[in-house]
Amino acid sequence: MKPGEWVEGITGVVITIRPGISKVLAPTMLGDNPSVRVSPGEVLYTLHYMGKGYDLVWFRGAHIRIKSRATNQITIRLRKT
Repeated sequence: MKPGEWVEGITGVVITIRPGISKVLAPTMLGDNPSVRVSPGEVLYTLHYMGKGYDLVWFRGAHIRIKSRATNQITIRLRKT
């Protein structure tokens, strides 16, 4: 396979090599099952888009399903270089 080449995923397995990193700017509730309170300064790690408007994030040692727009509304994206 060459860089940029398209492939078709058959099994639906998602492997995240480098998560998206978001820093919370304002206190709020995230997720719908479970729902958790996040505070300014805490960091969320976006693993992948789940479809139907949801992202899967890693937060406090657990996977949480959140609305995709939630991270854009309350966070800034960080990336280590």
